[in-house]
Formats: sequence, C-alpha cells, structure tokens
Amino acid sequence: MPPKKQQQQQQQQQPGSQGRGRGRGASAPRQQPQQPAAAAPAWPARAQQQQQPQQQGGNGAGRGRGRGRGRGAVEAQPAQPGPATQQQQHPARQTPQQQQQQQQPAQPTPSAHAPAARAGPPATPAAQQGEVMMRRVQQRLATAPYLTQSFVRRPGFGTVGTPTRVIANHFKFTKMPNTTIYHYDVVVDPEPSKMVMSKVWEQWEMTHGAQARAVVVFDGVKNAYSPHDVPAGEVTVTLPPNPDAPPTRRTPKDFKVKLTKVNELNLAVLDAFIQGKVGIDEHILTCIQAMDIAFRHSASKTMVASGRNFFVRGSNPASLSGGLELWSGLFQSVRPGNGVMTLNVDTAYTAFYKAMSVVKFAHEALNQQRLPANQELMFRDRSKLEKLLRQVIVIATHRRDSKLRHRVLRLSREGADRCMFAYTPEGGAPQQLSVAQYFKIKYGILLQYPKLPCLVVGTPQKSVMLPMECATIAPDQKFRGKLDEYQTSDVIKIAAKKPNERQAQILRLFGTLQLNSNKYLQAFGIQVDAQPMVIDARILDTPALTVGGNRVNRPRDGAWNFVNMRVANPARISALGVLSFCDPRRASQDQVADWMDGFFETAEGMGLGFNPNKGTKDNYPIQFARGNPEGVEAALRAIYQATGNTFKQDPELIVCLLPAKSTAMYAEVKRIGDTVLGVPTQCLVLNKVQRANAQYWANVVLKVNTKVSGAYINFRLAQSRFFTESTMLVGADVTHPAPGIHQASIACMVGSLAGNSADRYATVTRQQPHSRQEELGDCKGMFAQLLRAYHAKNNKSFPKRILFYRDGVSEGQFAAVQQTEVKAIKDVLENAGARDTKLTFVVVQKRHHTRFFATNLARDTDRSGNLKAGTVVDRGVTDPVNFDFFLQSQAGLQGTSRPTRYFVLHDDVGWTADDLQMFTYHLCYTYARCTRSVSVAPPAYYAHLACFRARHHATGGIDASETTSVYSTGSGGAGEPAAIPMVSTKLKDSMYFM
Repeated sequence: MPPKKQQQQQQQQQPGSQGRGRGRGASAPRQQPQQPAAAAPAWPARAQQQQQPQQQGGNGAGRGRGRGRGRGAVEAQPAQPGPATQQQQHPARQTPQQQQQQQQPAQPTPSAHAPAARAGPPATPAAQQGEVMMRRVQQRLATAPYLTQSFVRRPGFGTVGTPTRVIANHFKFTKMPNTTIYHYDVVVDPEPSKMVMSKVWEQWEMTHGAQARAVVVFDGVKNAYSPHDVPAGEVTVTLPPNPDAPPTRRTPKDFKVKLTKVNELNLAVLDAFIQGKVGIDEHILTCIQAMDIAFRHSASKTMVASGRNFFVRGSNPASLSGGLELWSGLFQSVRPGNGVMTLNVDTAYTAFYKAMSVVKFAHEALNQQRLPANQELMFRDRSKLEKLLRQVIVIATHRRDSKLRHRVLRLSREGADRCMFAYTPEGGAPQQLSVAQYFKIKYGILLQYPKLPCLVVGTPQKSVMLPMECATIAPDQKFRGKLDEYQTSDVIKIAAKKPNERQAQILRLFGTLQLNSNKYLQAFGIQVDAQPMVIDARILDTPALTVGGNRVNRPRDGAWNFVNMRVANPARISALGVLSFCDPRRASQDQVADWMDGFFETAEGMGLGFNPNKGTKDNYPIQFARGNPEGVEAALRAIYQATGNTFKQDPELIVCLLPAKSTAMYAEVKRIGDTVLGVPTQCLVLNKVQRANAQYWANVVLKVNTKVSGAYINFRLAQSRFFTESTMLVGADVTHPAPGIHQASIACMVGSLAGNSADRYATVTRQQPHSRQEELGDCKGMFAQLLRAYHAKNNKSFPKRILFYRDGVSEGQFAAVQQTEVKAIKDVLENAGARDTKLTFVVVQKRHHTRFFATNLARDTDRSGNLKAGTVVDRGVTDPVNFDFFLQSQAGLQGTSRPTRYFVLHDDVGWTADDLQMFTYHLCYTYARCTRSVSVAPPAYYAHLACFRARHHATGGIDASETTSVYSTGSGGAGEPAAIPMVSTKLKDSMYFM
C-alpha cells in the first residue's frame, strides 16, 4: 500500500464513546465528511383560549380520570390478579363473584427472591430476612422515590368472547435469582473496536474472573453484572499478537480494564413488579437487563450475535441475489409477564454479505456477468455499489504476510489508474503515482481492473485507497441496507413458515440453547421451563357490516364477499381522464377504452355514479406519454388540462396506465398528482389490466371510491355500545430513512372528520426537525390542524372523546411520547377551549416477537392454520401492571400471523378491557380498500400509508425504489435533507394516499 502520510492529531473522546477508527496500515489523501445541518422545529402559535369556568380537580397532562378505578399513578395501587393457573376456571366462565374474589387487592407477602446474606454479620433467620425484605418493598410502595414511568393501570382482564387456550413462544422461569446482582461500569483503555472488545473481555474472564472465582457477564459495551461481589479496580489485560498483522507489528497489546461498582440490584423489587405490586422503574429495568445479558453472554460465545438475534456460522445459508445470503437463527429476550418472568424465543432471518472478493461482489450487486476491465463504472452503478459497501469490513489480500481488516468509508471518484498521490521512494525524489502504478512497483501486482474505483478505507482522519481486486469481504457481516423487491420476495418465500412449522422450529432452537446446563445461568440461579407457556385467550365475535341499501354483511374468518353488494356511501365522478404510459402498440386507444368500460361497469354495479349530463363515461380524454419518470409531470399537466377543457371543471380523477410495476414511475405520478396538481390519481399496471376480472375491478373501485370521498362500509360509532358521544379517531406514524442515509424523517397524522363514523379522514404531514427522531416534532401543530378540520365539519363543535392510535413507538420511548405528545394534545385541547374532551392514547406495536399457536387446531384455526381473527390475549405474557393486550385481528394469508400489541399510555375515559379490545377489533373491519379485516387499527394504518406516500413526495422518481416507511427502512441522497413538498390544499381533507 502507499506509505502513510504522517500527521499529528489529538482527539478527545468521552469514556465509553463510540466511533473510533478500525483501519490501519496504509495511506491516501485525506477526505473529510460533510455533516448535514439539522432543521429547526416549527411550533404553531397558540390558539386563543375560550373562557370557561374553572373545574375543580382539573386534569393535568398525562393523568387519567376515575381514580376509584385505579387509573392514576401506578406505583401506589394494589396488586392486579395474577395469571390463571391450570386449576382455575377460565375467566369468561367464572361467576361475577369468582371474578370479584380473584381481583381483590393482594396483600404484600414476603418475596421468595431475597438477596443472599453477605459475609461478615451473623446470618439472619429466613423468616426475619423475609420480613426485612418486605418492609423495604412496602417502603418503596409508600414512597416510590424513583418510580419514573406512570402509565394506565390495567382495569381488569377481559371476559367477552369464546374462551380458549393458546401456546405462546414464551418459556417461563421456574427459578428466579435469590441473590443480589452486582452492577459494574466497565471502561477499557485504549478503547478497542467491537471485535477486539470481545477478545479483551474473554481474556479478562480467563485470568482475573477465574482468580476471583466469579461469574461475570458483559454486554460488550459498558455494563457488567455478577451474582458475586467482584473486587472493583483496574487491571491490565494482554492480548496475544495478531497473526493477521504484518510481522513487524505482531506484538502483544495491553489494555487497562477498570470495573466500578455502580449498583446492587434487589431482586425482591422485580418480584414485586411482576406480581403487580409496583410500577416499572429504572431499578427494575436494570434487573431485567442483567438477566437478559446473562442469557446473551453465553450465546454470543458460540454464535454470531446481531442485537438479540443469534446465528450459527456455516448453517447452510440460502443464497440471495446481489452478493447476499440469508442466515437463519434465533431471537431471544427476557420479558416480564403477569406473575412470571419469561424468555421470548422466536425464529430470526437476516441477510448477510457473502464472504467473497469485492470484485465478485460487484459482479453480483450490479447484476453483470463480468465487469469491464478497461471501462469505468457508470455514475449510477458506482453510487449503488458505494451504498452497498459503505461501512463494510474488508480484508486486504495484496500482502502475503498479513491479512489486515479495514472498514470501507466510500469509493474513490476515479479508477485506480487515475487516483494520484505523492510518493517518495527510498533515496529517490518525490513523484506523483497512481494507485495502480504503486501496486505494480511495490507489490508486483498488475491490476486487472484498473478502471474500477478504489475502496477508501480506514478512518475519516486517516484514510487510504485499496484496489477492489485486492480485498475480500470479511465473513459474518450483517447487511444493514434495504433489500430490493426480488431479494425481499426470496426472503418471504424462505422465512414464511406455517404455524405448525414455526412452532416446531422454535422448539428446536430452544433446545439448542441448553439453558439449564448453562454455567452463567446456574451462577445467577435461573432455570427455565423446557415447554412453552399455555395461556388463556378469547376469540371475539365479528361485527355486522352495513353496506349500500342497508344490507348487512357478516364476515367469516376475517373476510367477506362483496359480490352483488353496493358501497354504503358511493362517490359521484363528473370529470376524469386517462393517461397511458404504455407503447400504443401494446395498448392501443381502443384497448384502453375497453378496459375502462370494465371499470365503469363494475363501479356502477357497486353504486358509484358518473355524470350522464356531461357524458363522463363517453367523453373522457385518453392521452399517451413515454414511460419514464422524467416526462411524468408534463404528461400529467397535459391530461389535467385536457380533462378540464372537456368537462369545464377541475378533474376529479386521473387514471394512469403503467407499462410495468415501477416504484420510480409510481412515485412521480403521486408526487405530481398530490402536491402539484391536487388531483387524485389511480395507477393501473398493464399486465394486471390485461387479465382483469370482476374481483380486480372491484378492488380498484374500492380505492377510487375512497379517494374521491366515498365509503363502502357504514360503521357508526354512535350505534356501537362503546360510544354514546361524538368521537374523533386519530392515527400517527413516523417514517425514517435507512441507516447511513441523509434523508428527513417524516411524520404523518390522520384524523376522522365525522363525530359518529370512521370512514373519512383528514391528513397532516410534517418533516421531523431531526432525522430518525421518533417523537412528533410538531405534534401541537399537526393535531391542532386536524382538530380545526373536525370542528369545521361538525357544526363548530369539538369531539367529546378522542381515541388516538400511535404507531411505531418502542417500549423505551413510551415515557418520552407520554411526556411530549400526550401533553401537546392536552395543551391543544386546552387552548381551543375543549377542556371537556377526553383523550385515550394507545401505542400500536407490530415489531415484536410474540407469537401464538392453537391448542385445538380443529376449533381455533382458519384455513391457513393460524388462530382465527379476533383472538385476544391479555394474560400471561402481557405487562404485569399496565393496560395492554395482544390482538390478532386478521385472518392468516402466508406464514404465521403476528398479533398486534396495544399499550395504553393515557386514558381519561376509563375504558374497560372488554370495551377497548372489542372496539379496536371491530375497527379493523373498516379499512377502506379491501374486504378483509386488517392487522392494525385503521387510523394507525392510514397514518402509515400517508407516511409512505410522503416519502414518494420527497423523492419522486429519483431513488424512489429505495424509499420505505416504519415497517421497512428507506434511503435517499446524501447531504442535508430537502424539505418535503406539501400536499395540495385541494386534497387536505381527502384520503389521497389510498
């Protein structure tokens, strides 16, 4: 490699900080990265408050009403009933007296998990130890000095529905630690890379840990835990020479490892938490984390760890296109349940880079048989390859005496034959050499691909250039980008296991862990049941759906037939145009007209109307344009003008025929239609239209009807026993760019417009002030806009109740969302004079690993083998204290269905478990563009779709194939995120995103 250019530089880092360089041993011109500037948040002006009499006992932000029901601060509440045992009757079959008896406040009892006595003072009798421990727990119950999270306490368990039992992929602890766990802060100097850190700790375990006769588990970063009181202090750990380094650098390396005791964890408090006697706090979270790391510590020694996922090397990975392969492994996580701690075990699939030469990887990634030896890469190919290789670790292969590893920062702009640097040979004069020339002179390597860009490796402060053909991709590296549609399709085919197959695979994976012979778990006093938990569940009744003509449709297994049915609220369309991006030789004007006749026939049969006075079905214009994103705007403007001229009014719908499925074309059509012209658009793909049947056109009509202000189901909240007052349904979501991509995060919020129905929603979109910020940056402004829209549509009145479904929030963000978003909504209501409006705020979670399987296949499963739609679980694996439940509201289609978890952060209404579960389930039947119940409450689903559409608005036809939402990460160009275009005011109160 080129010799290093000497430089002196001092760099200060805080203890434990991340991001130090890994690469060594080469030289290159220095390249400094650009840091994107963060956008400033924009907060709305406060609305003028309407004067109202001050209420006694006013509600503060984030506090619930109805204290008699136990809905206030959780730490001072009595215990909730524990999970039903096998001898207990199912709650739905118990008498009211039995249920009342079970739900009596539990009196504190001595915990079985008291810390072990330390050496020194004489041992205390067991009974006295228990009394002392419970006095401490009772003091915590009374004072709760550092209980930091106060959510909505569970109001009781649900009883409505058909009782059943389900198998969960959770394994309960049969033995809990009965000793104190000691928490240590770990500092290693000099700070090593992640890979070296694991070697340093392994060496520490073999020497100092063994000397202290202590079992210590380490999270790989800063935290260590032990059931033994390990002597704190600093010791020196020596790593043996690195055999992959050049001979002159193969020397031992010393590291100073310092352990500082930061806490002694009292497991009696954790036991009180899972029994429902205290709320969650930092101490309890640390106890759970300590046990979680004890499980992970052993697995990480023999498997490749990726977060909580673990993969076995060489376990026959499945090949994917683009230089990737799919590894199968397991997920494990320690979870608190009702009265028990559990280990959640699930299957895991992750794409890894193939361990191969970088040149071969480029062949596969660019889908080329071979790379041109004497031709530079096109800009598009170079950009794609740079995104795929950024932050990947490669092994330099040009030296026979070493195999050093380097991290790729970027690709050079020129090929190796044009990348120049200053080189001074021994005893010679300085000269300018290319990287290709240097490798020939220094190592005798004549590059076969001198036109390919070099890998810029090392650190931003000290980077070097390495030819692609002189490097291989290091093994065991997870792919962190977004899979393309072909790779995603392959992953789904491999990973989508039927429920019985997945259940069997989980049991096999659990067996490979051999937990009850694990020395680390034995030291902590943990034992786990070898069989998964069997818990109580219920199957809720499906709703009766009213469609056009007041006909009642009764779903079965989460779906219903819409044949010969009319929509409840049909749209009326007077002006539409058709724009075809297809070659007229493949789709002539007459053929397009014939296909549109199929659309009109189905639409009229479902109740939609087309203005006969204007001849909407006969006189609509058809135009043709080239099928590329660059010409979309001009073509859409032309058909918009032609349609307006034909019908003497603004177009109400433009139908676009695409030659093939193209994210770039689709995104550009939606960007122009939504943000420039302000007209709903409906995209059709040629190969689907050519073989369209009645069901296809019916699905298209449902989308169109929703976009132009119609609705196909009459779901009246006022007719439901759950609501007797006007109600506003709200959903919110945030979409983030992919890792390493400098693009804005986008927040969307939707709100229903009618106080007694759930079929029409307005939408607000905002760019987040900081990329990857989950909390809504302008929650006040977004909600205020929706509230004004509701107020305007409902005779200047406010809703009596608001039910807010918030998607995409992890457990670690609950408190922050409660403190910012719930407070912001309450502030808006206060400023608007809607102080009497009651708010319920529910987090919607899909990204979890809990799965349920039937114990009675014949009775409780649908045709896919999944549990029936309407299966609800609020016991066993749910939160010990707070109001949450799992709901599997959708019928199975492919693989194993994932239930959605609903967690109540705030509740002014005082929902019962049955009412919120049943209403949420019934709401899942109102999704506007299909005749199936969906897996997520539609307000949250609509917010997700609006986020996805906003990402298209931000990128248009540029890199749109890599856009995503919360459910799958996105990407975009580098640099400061550009402001997202605003949706046209013409569409502000419409569901244009459908």
